[in-house]
Amino acid sequence: MTSSFLMVVFVYSLLKSTFGVCREIVCIGSERETLLKLKHNLTDPSNRLSSWNASVNPNCCHWNGVVCNNFTSHVAELHLTTSFPEVDYSLPYPLYYEEALKEYRRQVLGGEINPCLVDLKHLNYLDLSGNHFPTTPIPSFIAAMTSLTHLNLSDAGFMGNIPSQIGNLSNLFYLDLSYVANGTIPPQIGSLSNLLHLHLTGSDEEYLFLENINWLSSLSKIRYLTLSNIWSLKASMPIPSFIGSMTTLIHLDLSFSESNLAYLDLSDLADGTIPSQIGNLSNLLYLHLQSDYSIDKTLFIGNVDWLSSLMKLEYLNLGDILAPCISHGLKILEVRSSQISEFLNLASNNLSGEIPDCWDIWPYLMDVNLQNNNFVGNIPQSMSSLIELESLSIRKNLLSGTFPTILKKTNKLILLDLGENNFSGTIPTWVGEKEMNTKTLVTSIDLSNNKLVGEIPREVTDLNGLMFLNLSHNQFSGHIPQNIGNMESLLAIDFSRNKLSGEIPPTISNLSFLSMLDLEIVCIGSERETLLKLKHNLTDPSNRLSSWNASVNPNCCHWNGVVCNNFTSHVAELHLTTSFPEVDYSLPYPLYYEEALKEYRRQVLGGEINPCLVDLKHLNYLDLSGNHFPTTPIPSFIAAMTSLTHLNLSDAGFMGNIPSQIGNLSNLFYLDLSYVANGTIPPQIGSLSNLLHLHLTGSDEEYLFLENINWLSSLSKIRYLTLSNIWSLKASMPIPSFIGSMTTLIHLDLSFSESNLAYLDLSDLADGTIPSQIGNLSNLLYLHLQSDYSIDKTLFIGNVDWLSSLMKLEYLNLGGANLFQSFLFLHTLQPLSSLLHLRLSRCTLPHFNRPSFLNFPSLLTLNLFDFYYHSTISFVPKWVFGPKKLISLVSTFNCLEGPIPEGL
Repeated sequence: MTSSFLMVVFVYSLLKSTFGVCREIVCIGSERETLLKLKHNLTDPSNRLSSWNASVNPNCCHWNGVVCNNFTSHVAELHLTTSFPEVDYSLPYPLYYEEALKEYRRQVLGGEINPCLVDLKHLNYLDLSGNHFPTTPIPSFIAAMTSLTHLNLSDAGFMGNIPSQIGNLSNLFYLDLSYVANGTIPPQIGSLSNLLHLHLTGSDEEYLFLENINWLSSLSKIRYLTLSNIWSLKASMPIPSFIGSMTTLIHLDLSFSESNLAYLDLSDLADGTIPSQIGNLSNLLYLHLQSDYSIDKTLFIGNVDWLSSLMKLEYLNLGDILAPCISHGLKILEVRSSQISEFLNLASNNLSGEIPDCWDIWPYLMDVNLQNNNFVGNIPQSMSSLIELESLSIRKNLLSGTFPTILKKTNKLILLDLGENNFSGTIPTWVGEKEMNTKTLVTSIDLSNNKLVGEIPREVTDLNGLMFLNLSHNQFSGHIPQNIGNMESLLAIDFSRNKLSGEIPPTISNLSFLSMLDLEIVCIGSERETLLKLKHNLTDPSNRLSSWNASVNPNCCHWNGVVCNNFTSHVAELHLTTSFPEVDYSLPYPLYYEEALKEYRRQVLGGEINPCLVDLKHLNYLDLSGNHFPTTPIPSFIAAMTSLTHLNLSDAGFMGNIPSQIGNLSNLFYLDLSYVANGTIPPQIGSLSNLLHLHLTGSDEEYLFLENINWLSSLSKIRYLTLSNIWSLKASMPIPSFIGSMTTLIHLDLSFSESNLAYLDLSDLADGTIPSQIGNLSNLLYLHLQSDYSIDKTLFIGNVDWLSSLMKLEYLNLGGANLFQSFLFLHTLQPLSSLLHLRLSRCTLPHFNRPSFLNFPSLLTLNLFDFYYHSTISFVPKWVFGPKKLISLVSTFNCLEGPIPEGL
């Protein structure tokens, strides 16, 4: 007992004296100097190597990116990688990438790698990946750093041949030269027998070549191998048989694209016969041999016995592979245990004959993909044993017979795709019965392009978890099930190209998540005839209505400019507008306008509007704007089209009075009669209480008159209102006080010229007192009350308290207003923190006694052109110089005198 205790004490004392308990590692001076030389040749925009400073901290073992050996103090590792920043995809393209690239450039190291690096004789870990040493070859002196066990130069901007001397680094466990080399991969890499990781991925700009792959067989310890995007691998190099002897492999990627986890991925790689030695890789979980992108390569499976050795395989993809003995191959996959792959993909091959009846040996298969082959017959009975089956895709084959009964037992099915086959008969009612136990599991069913008949069974609507249902291109008849609205998860339905009839169930409106609905809408015959009559009276120089031809296409819902209701098939919308072509201002005047006018005349519709238009009883959208029906009055029969919600006849050449019956169109949300009428605006428009948009702009040739404006007060929902270039509005009509109660307004233009965005423009409009009710429009951004052109009108502002309610106001123009009685006018504006632009040109202003309070913190521009300050005041007002952010001040023609205030 005593001797054992003494031995423990002795060993402890020895360790303490030899290594020290809390010994601080101090770097070796010569290696510190080497690091400083290395730094000297590097560019470091983010100053991340600022700790590499001997005068601040002489212990280089504490410098950023440097790791020293705990016992010898030698520099053992250099971690100088730069990662590309995360991309903020909330920004628009390409801004999100540009921002990330800017951040990367602020961090990345560059410059040159000083050869003094070889003086770090004990360095075993070197990572320079992700930096920027553009067009510089991989430094050949690195091949002399034989102490290295980890070397990563990937994506560091180097470009050139991989030096053959790289084979001297015999201690390497890890080598990554991805995206940094071109030319031929030197076979000397095969000398690195200790390698566990080897990654050589070619770039898209500079090609890596591989003359042969035999040197790989020397890498007996390799576990992770990537030789991706290598040129000669893309040129039909046979898969080497020695891969089967590389039994340490966990991850092998010889493909164009990477997968994940422990796997063998030879996709898009080679042609020839798959070597049977792959069967030696008994730990494989993932085997991907599909040629996803190549149409000029063919892989063959001859003897498939080797597949039976892959006892742990979970994923098998043999898509696009020719396997003439597929029946035998499937049977060979029997593995005496149920661990065979959860995934089996034999899609896009040239497989033919019947699907082998051997599926009972794989009860745990979850995903089977046999699509795009030449299988015939029906689905074999043994597939009913696939008790875990979640996805079955046998699309695009030559299968026939009735709907497969074996599916009744697949009670975990989520996706079923039997499209593009020759299945016939009806869909059985058990598809939606409870014993299938799939009502909430099935999310997608595609039976399109078959020969199925009969009615769509009501039981289908019990599949309330279904998201995608495609029954198109069959011969279904009868009605759409009334309960279809119960399928609340549906995102897409396609029943097109069938023989369905009857009304579309109103319950379909319950499908709130539905984003795609194709029921093959066919227009109603009487409405088709109406459209043909309408076309007959129109002139169409560009033949844009050529699709309006019943003999070519009797379905008028597909005609140009025609939109039918998805549920009722009635014609709902006519889009027949003509836009004026873009003007080519590179041509001389007036040629540019004449050329555009010629193009317009080649496109514009004209002639007459046939009164048969009223027979489209369900039409809600009519747009004839921009066409040419010269000197014809607005057709009075349009007032009988009471289903209209949108009517646009603007700039269509009509001319005459607006028919008073227009007030009958009580469903209108949108009305635009700009540039098409003269005479007096009928007050009956005020009856259109649902209007959101009303645009009535008079032309310069024919005048529009307005006797009174009171009818506007009835438009309680109006959001966009234009009554511009209206004659009587130019004749001193008072601003109506009810404008302040029109709180839904976003855009109001009662002026000669339009502005944009949400604003109130009453410029060049009226005289009299501005109504205080304007203060109720609390969302106003733009308020323009200046009389730009009239010198015989005066606006008065008395009580200005209403201005203080316009907290969002950014632009205020009161040019020409008499503010002499508004002593607190500017003090009222002071709290408007959003105010950026203030125009008071030609205003009459009172004198302000407390100018120090007026600093307008947000104001950028102030216009006091030709303002009248006070009959007894002629000096420069001090408050003008209060705003601190002011960038523009106009105060010309004001007859001010005296010094400019100090501190300006």
